[in-house]
Formats: sequence, C-alpha cells, structure tokens
Amino acid sequence: MDKFPGQEHMYRSFDSLEEDSHLYPLEYIHTLIPSGVPPHELKLKKGCPIMLMRNFDPYKGHCNGTKYIVVNLHSRIIEAKIASGPYKDNVLFIPRIVIKPSESTFPFQLKRKQFPVRPCFAITANKSQGQTLGKVGICLERPFFSHGAYYVAQSRVGKKSSLKIMADTQFTENVVYPEIFARGYLIFLTDGVVANLIAWSSGKVKRVVHSVFGAETLSCTEGTAAAILIRQLLSEILFKEPNSETIPIVALTDSKQLYDSVHSSSPCSDKRLVLDIALLQENLKTGEISELRWVPTSKMLADCLTKKGVSCADLTEILETGFFSLEEFIRR
Repeated sequence: MDKFPGQEHMYRSFDSLEEDSHLYPLEYIHTLIPSGVPPHELKLKKGCPIMLMRNFDPYKGHCNGTKYIVVNLHSRIIEAKIASGPYKDNVLFIPRIVIKPSESTFPFQLKRKQFPVRPCFAITANKSQGQTLGKVGICLERPFFSHGAYYVAQSRVGKKSSLKIMADTQFTENVVYPEIFARGYLIFLTDGVVANLIAWSSGKVKRVVHSVFGAETLSCTEGTAAAILIRQLLSEILFKEPNSETIPIVALTDSKQLYDSVHSSSPCSDKRLVLDIALLQENLKTGEISELRWVPTSKMLADCLTKKGVSCADLTEILETGFFSLEEFIRR
C-alpha cells in the first residue's frame, strides 16, 4: 500500500470477546487475523482495489469475493464501485459491521467491528473463479497444488494475448485428480450370507465436480436411485402386495465427508452438492434407504471399478463363492 499513490487512511477495528475477555490482553486480540475477518488496522487509499468479504446485495452484484475500486473514504463509510463484470460500476456504500470468524480456531469467540473489506492487488485462483477479466497475470513462483486451479486461473481471459505468466521455468504441472472424473457402484441382492451381484455401473461423472467428495456424492445418489428402482421391480415380482412389504437397502461409502454430511443437520459446505445431500437425507428419513454406512477404503469393493491399481481379489472371491457377510468382511 505504501507504493500506491495517494493519501493513506487507516481504520482501526473495535475488538471484543464474548466471554473471558479478562484473560487475553487487547493488544494480543488486535494482532489476530482469522480467515474471513479483516485486519485490526485497515490501510486504504482512494483508487486502490479492495475485495468485499460479506454478502450485501447479491441481486446487484455486491457479494463476498467481489472486487471493487475505492471511490471515496469517509470516517464512517467507504464508497466503492465494482471493478469488472456484468455489474461493473455499481456503487456500494460499505459500513462497519460486527464480524465473527466462521471457524473456531481460538479458545474464545472474537467479535470485530470493522469494514468488511481487504486490499486486493492480487487474488487466489479460487477467488477468481466465475470472473471475466480483461487482463490476467499469473504468478507461478510455486506450482498450483489443487485440482484444476491452473485452468481456472488462465481461463479468466478470452484471448491469449491478455494472459501473462511469471514463472521460474517454461513448464508447470496442471494438477488433475483422475478420481473425480470417475464414478461406479455395485448392487448386491443378499440375505446377509448368500449374495448375488445384480447390477453395476462404471464410467465418467456426468456433472462437473471439483473434488473427490463431489464424485463420491454423485456416485452414491446414482447408485441408491438404481437400487430403489430395482427394489421396486423385485417387490412387484416377489410379493402379492408390493407396497406392504419392502426389501431394505443398505448403502456403503468410504467417504467420511459424505457420511458426515448426510448425518449432519448443518448445510453442506459445497453449495453445488446441497441438493444431492438433501436427497440422500430425505431417502433415509422416508425409509427408501434403510441405512448409509461408512466402511474403510480398503473394504470398498467398487473402488476397483474406478481406480487404477486397486485389487479386485475381494470382489472376485465374492463373485466366485456367492457368499458375502458384510459384518465379517469388515472385521477381517
């Protein structure tokens, strides 16, 4: 900020703790900068770029992560306009608000009254997602380490001439996790001892996902939907009154994150998967699925359909012998 032209304005926050405030000196509280919280001393200049850290008016483009240019700096309010995109030049008057960290990283609850903005001369690839920019410079002093991040960064512009990359070498690795493109499931009909494989599927995920968690969730929803359909067909064949008798469905997953999300009352952190998680929760609540169980990755039989190098010995043994006891299989 010292190199940016213009007069500097410093805004200091009002910090407090919800409890045990006498245990921690205020000087120490001022030094804390938790994720999603602006600093105690916010230094800004007229014309400098800033990023909004809270949602104000999404219908007018004033959302968390939006980039602004400071128009005027006042003692109680900051006037800024959106820097780029479809809502460019929309003006927002930003007041001080009370901000609490979303993650409990400290043994106390911090409250900070400050302008919900930060200087934004550069942004991460994740924050740039969804934005259309005129020119982009990518700093590659260190290679990207997460799936698809390099593609996200370089695709913010539409022309090759608008992209500049600073790197120590001429090459960089585009990190891709093959697991998130694959999905697979196995459906067994079993009485707890004798088991028959009656359906299976393996292929690419039909929707764009950004994590292994996303691929596991879509595989689970697709597999359970297929199991519910097969259960309905079997019930009509086997029972005189299909609606009065039912075959229980037990779904297995080796994704602890998926298991925890389905059994949690909190909304899913990945907004793209909210509906899929809600569908699994509804199926459990209505009894369409009797149970969703977590199993260790070493016991996940469907992994050999989607992952290279995974042994098929356990699946082959079940198919050859026709015996499968879930409890014994997990214990051994």
